[in-house]
Amino acid sequence: MEQPRPPESPQESSSLARVLQKEIQQNGPIPFCRFMELALYHPRLGYYAKADPTRIGRKGDYLTSPTVGSLFGRLLALQWVEVWELLGKPQAFVLIEQGAHTGLLASDILRTIREVEPKLWEVVRYWIIEPIPDWQTIQQQQLETHGVAEKVCWSSAEPPDVLCPLGVFFCNELVDSFPVHRIRYEDDRWKEWYVGYEGGQFYWTTGPLSCSELAKELSHLPLPAIPGYSTEICLRAREWLRNISRALSQGLFVIIDYGYDTVTYYSPLRSEGTLLAYERHKRYRNLLEKPGQRDLSSHVDFGSLARWGKEVGHETMGWTDQHHFLIGIASKYLGVQDRLLGLPRSAAAFQLLTHPEGFGKTFHVLVQSKGIASPLPLSGLRFARKSLGQ
Repeated sequence: MEQPRPPESPQESSSLARVLQKEIQQNGPIPFCRFMELALYHPRLGYYAKADPTRIGRKGDYLTSPTVGSLFGRLLALQWVEVWELLGKPQAFVLIEQGAHTGLLASDILRTIREVEPKLWEVVRYWIIEPIPDWQTIQQQQLETHGVAEKVCWSSAEPPDVLCPLGVFFCNELVDSFPVHRIRYEDDRWKEWYVGYEGGQFYWTTGPLSCSELAKELSHLPLPAIPGYSTEICLRAREWLRNISRALSQGLFVIIDYGYDTVTYYSPLRSEGTLLAYERHKRYRNLLEKPGQRDLSSHVDFGSLARWGKEVGHETMGWTDQHHFLIGIASKYLGVQDRLLGLPRSAAAFQLLTHPEGFGKTFHVLVQSKGIASPLPLSGLRFARKSLGQ
């Protein structure tokens, strides 16, 4: 049963505000990506630095697929079992998760593997990339409670400290929390949004693009040159893909998050971008209010992720929405694993995870491969019909 979330300490939030104020006073207005980085990842005061399990779930700031119930993890586990089988049932196989939060998804996946495929259970090793020790402790407690901690290793580095030869890297709702550069078209050119501080308040202002890499990236995107048009670009995701690609010599990289293909992302109709702040299931447009106390998030440009993955040797096997991905997996096992899937008891969870008005059409799944000669016929991609529109 979920515990009520304790109120945020105003002192902690104001402490982070003072950190931001000091940096702005010393250096002048800072790019929004720097503001977002500190608001989310300041080592002591950032939103994610505080290991607070109550932030996720029905009584927290937002729901995730794992907190809906164990069905999401069970379906992913069945997909990873299929990957292992398609690769010839190797005697060494790793699963690498980044952004594991409380370890709930890892627990659901490992418990399912132990039940459905004992031979994979014998050879699998599960890595969690987690730089914050307090979160590692919470994850370990979760895994020990369900008797699967023996299979798990932790790494604070990105990629993991140990190079893994064969397996699957995956993440759920990770990339949407990466700091982004926010840009605006004005005076016949692209400028960047900065954050200043004056009169006791943070404020928006525009200035030149803060780095050459951002300027180069603009040339790859179908940005509409409309005066006043604002959007965001996540250069951090490009750096991250370079890093995680080194985690596996051979295998799959699976990214699950909410987002769009590139053309849809930068539609002229989306003139304010996708950035939002979240607190207790409410969305806020004011991104500068209560830094460190609210989650900041932007949708994911999956087309750019696929392009950046190709730069480091990844091949895109498929891209689809969560609706079709989970239904594809479930359809293979219906009638065979009904007890494991918890049907019909899990019908409500399945509906939320797959319904177009729930998580089904909002979330998407990008599957890329590395070192695999031909695409694997994954059940999760059997109904994939979407194009990334790059």
